[in-house]
Amino acid sequence: MTALVLALLAGPVAVLGAAPGAHAAPARAGARFVAVRPVRVADSRLDFGTDFAALNAGQETFVNALPGQLQSQLGVAPDEVVAVVVNVTLTRTERAGHLTLWQYGQPRPATAALNAPGRLATVSNMATVPVDEWGRVGVFTNTGGELIADVQGVYVVDAARRSDPAAPVRAGRLVPYVPTRVLDTRQLGTALLPRQLATLSLARAIPADAIAVVLAVTATNTARPGYVTVFPSGTRPPDISHVTVDEAGQTRTSQVITAVQNQRLQVFSAAGGDVLVDLLGYYTGARAPASVNGLFHVIAPTRVLDTRATGPLAADSVTRVGFDAASAIGATAGAVAGNVVAVDPAGPGYLTAYPTGGPRPEPATVSAHAVGVSVANHATLLLGGDGAVELFARLPTHAVVEVYGYFAGRPGKRLLPDARVPAETRWTLGEIVAADTPPPASTNFEYGTLADGTPAERWDPCRRIDLAVNFGAASAEQVDMFSLALAKVVAATGLPIVLVGGFDRTLRPDGASDVGADLAVQVVAPTDPVWIEQTGGVNSAGYTYGMAQVAGGRYWFDDVVVTVPNTLPLMLTLHVFMHELGHAVGLQHVGSRGEVMYPRGHHASPVEWGPGDLAGLAAVGAGAGCR
Repeated sequence: MTALVLALLAGPVAVLGAAPGAHAAPARAGARFVAVRPVRVADSRLDFGTDFAALNAGQETFVNALPGQLQSQLGVAPDEVVAVVVNVTLTRTERAGHLTLWQYGQPRPATAALNAPGRLATVSNMATVPVDEWGRVGVFTNTGGELIADVQGVYVVDAARRSDPAAPVRAGRLVPYVPTRVLDTRQLGTALLPRQLATLSLARAIPADAIAVVLAVTATNTARPGYVTVFPSGTRPPDISHVTVDEAGQTRTSQVITAVQNQRLQVFSAAGGDVLVDLLGYYTGARAPASVNGLFHVIAPTRVLDTRATGPLAADSVTRVGFDAASAIGATAGAVAGNVVAVDPAGPGYLTAYPTGGPRPEPATVSAHAVGVSVANHATLLLGGDGAVELFARLPTHAVVEVYGYFAGRPGKRLLPDARVPAETRWTLGEIVAADTPPPASTNFEYGTLADGTPAERWDPCRRIDLAVNFGAASAEQVDMFSLALAKVVAATGLPIVLVGGFDRTLRPDGASDVGADLAVQVVAPTDPVWIEQTGGVNSAGYTYGMAQVAGGRYWFDDVVVTVPNTLPLMLTLHVFMHELGHAVGLQHVGSRGEVMYPRGHHASPVEWGPGDLAGLAAVGAGAGCR
């Protein structure tokens, strides 16, 4: 018998609203928009930006939304910034729930930037959030998970305008459009390949000196999970995702505010599939007429529609949404900023908000993709002549609309004449960006190989592999993580692993056969004597001991014990189960951080197999033949 010793060392629906009292400007002073190259201000996967790592459910913390690298782009004093436009992504969630952002130092509102549908979800949305005098934004989630936040612009009230709010401004004022579709690859017959880059010209749609545009970007008919990012032409792609999709064939819409260069944008689709782009407005440049129209005013968050109190919207119905409840807006608003949410939808479909008194445009404000999965989307809405919008429901659903700011102007009037977008725009395919490839070391997965290159140590896939478990010290969620990890291993290897029962004592390295199994998995407390004995008190995330028999000059597994502690965060628990089960079927450590079999686990370690992982799992799996 030969012992193989392995170890892994660990190193309700709510809608976004701004908290009252943005610090830098009186309520009557409007703020101009300043576009920036996106700056990542938080990434809990890298312990980035604040003192938090992964967000725990119920945790409240903050993000510094005005770090030095962002201030250097602005050319204004930090205390002149009243709000930030930030793209937020919540990923690797532990359960369904929501994420809330607000002005740090103010009471946390009962609102949210986005809604997560369940465990292991990835959801993104844009948010406009006021900051405190130090540039901080409060963060709260009841889901747990990883937070990524990228600032894409800020609203500024210059010091001189604090004493003279009526002073006109040229650059940075919003010119809102009736939502107008400027790209639909379905009609062009040019769906993007995964990781393809393309260029969109808006030369016939916006002035030459426009500094930024407001878009609704929809990914649909997606080829695989991934994201879509929009950025100025002539610049390198930013490391952000504007629209995220969890699966092939999904449809999701997100609002995007991005700088524009030479009236051109680039679109990158990691997911592949069709892309729809709707133009909602632009921000003026230095040659625009001076005015206070289009300047942004932060208000206290106000919910103006919640059908959960009155009954869901019917399919193909139209509902008027007025803003009388938002008294701070009054008659001085030409457009509003807020969130529109499809709550508990009856199935795939969409909601479209548009000015009262006008025709319904084609673009969706928010897209629902599954029964009962609530979806929120940031919305910049041009108001009709009566200061309201109409909300069209393509499907039966509850809806929530909340406003947290407005743009000065006259209801029913676009802020510059003849602002409807011409139908003709130009769309050209660009280069196809090659996918990343793993380093050579990441494919060295087997314990050993024979002269012909086949694995020397693995299970015999031609007989059943009996599995026994001891989850007496595990939580129900940890058991779920094991079930998910085991399913991933079986799917990748084809090995016939069958659960045959449980046991109630802690096993030592060669104890699987003692409980009538070939493979045993146990979850233990770190105070368990066997755990201390085997790890020596080291901060270990798990260990696997395997016994093998020699037959025909090769080693075949038949007695393997996997042990994992019950103190790890939920996503790390999933990663460790996958990693240790990888050892249990025949994989060793590798040098690529993007692979599950990398030897040092942490809260952001992958919970999907990398390309090398999959190659190794196939090599030790059923396809490699029998004894």
